[in-house]
Amino acid sequence: MSKSIFLVGTVAAVLAATCCAWGQSTFVDVASSKGLGGLSGQYLHGGAWGDVNGDGYPDLISGAFGSAEGNNRLWINNSGTGFTESVQASINVSNGRTSGGAIADFNNDGWKDIIVMNNRRSTAGKDGLNQLLYNTGSGVFVDATAGSNINQTNMSGRNCFTLDYDGDGLLDVILQNDMWGVSTYKKSKLMRNNGNMTFTDMTGAAGLPTADRNLVGLGGAVGDINGDGWPDFINIGSDSSYNPQVRLWINNHNGTFTQATNYNFDATFPWYGNTEDWPCGAAIGDLDGD
Repeated sequence: MSKSIFLVGTVAAVLAATCCAWGQSTFVDVASSKGLGGLSGQYLHGGAWGDVNGDGYPDLISGAFGSAEGNNRLWINNSGTGFTESVQASINVSNGRTSGGAIADFNNDGWKDIIVMNNRRSTAGKDGLNQLLYNTGSGVFVDATAGSNINQTNMSGRNCFTLDYDGDGLLDVILQNDMWGVSTYKKSKLMRNNGNMTFTDMTGAAGLPTADRNLVGLGGAVGDINGDGWPDFINIGSDSSYNPQVRLWINNHNGTFTQATNYNFDATFPWYGNTEDWPCGAAIGDLDGD
């Protein structure tokens, strides 16, 4: 089965894989031929795939990094033949410096909703809060941000990680605060899903740091590290003194997490002081098939 890759950055591209005779893959940029040529050259800083209209094909949301770079945009997959932009006022916003997000069903109604993480700056047109977009069906969205608690005023969004941390069947959310940014925006948060498109801050109750800059970061990932059937997560960021840290949090099966101490990530992935060397992402997977 071939796979596609969506790249974010100064130039956006969609790469389609073709399988070679020896089992390897090569990639070609098919953005223009698949209807996504308008993304080329746009300064994108976040994106997510998900089937928002229930047709079995993954759709794409692209996040623009500020008002000067245009709007966030939702692209509907035309049954694998290409993409058409879905122009909806709730989605096509430009004031947030979007840096991440997620497409997932947050109220278990069978339709995937969207969280948009906005990297705030105290600059006109670039200070938008995080957003929650509710899928009313078939990929039609309304802004459900108000009252959801996703739009935290004391944070600057970097990434969003979904996980059912307490095993209640509802997808909860880790809202990761950017490691850099306005000094007054500096708290990452674990938000428990209440099931009605609202969320409750459970960071402290879950045993996670609540002090300023103690859980901020540039990336991370969710996965079952120890094979117990519960989601753990890794946070790539810094501590309260701006010292870089890569920290792994293990799920205790009771709504709390404990930081793992038997993984020396900082020694494995040294941070050299030059910010260009800092890790900004992570992935969790079974590399050796054990």
